[in-house]
Amino acid sequence: MKKVQYPWLTAKCHVFEHNWHEIIAYHERMLSLGVDEVLFLKAFSNGIYATGRAGTEKAFNVTTLQWEETQKGQICPHMWSEEVHLDYDGAVMPCGSGCREEHTFVTAEEAMAKSLTDQLNCDAFLRVRKFFLGKASVKREDLPILCRDCEYTRMYRGDTPRGMVRS
Repeated sequence: MKKVQYPWLTAKCHVFEHNWHEIIAYHERMLSLGVDEVLFLKAFSNGIYATGRAGTEKAFNVTTLQWEETQKGQICPHMWSEEVHLDYDGAVMPCGSGCREEHTFVTAEEAMAKSLTDQLNCDAFLRVRKFFLGKASVKREDLPILCRDCEYTRMYRGDTPRGMVRS
């Protein structure tokens, strides 16, 4: 067993139909670079370009090597995830769909002053978790802008059938 060292380095690879055949080479390369563990994650595809909304519509199944529709009513996995998405300056975003300053849940300045536990339990994360836990006091319009029109949010409360674009 490898002696635990800090920092612990994890390499993640999102597996798509165009790169699944390269996972063995990727794994070997990462270990040769000194990475402690290599994780292979199923890739997601969304219709953000077609719908204008972020959200996961399909997942790539590594076993069958096929894209599969995600199930209606699934809660957003990013709200309870052990991973966090950091912007270039250290700002915290809930998922990979965030790309603008208004998508941050914790600003870079706040992140410097708070522990990671406090960051993951900030008001924005708590509001979205309450929404998915069915707390009646939290409505979609009360959610952070990134989550407000996400497919997970729309599907969870049954607002929009899959593929329907609201104007």
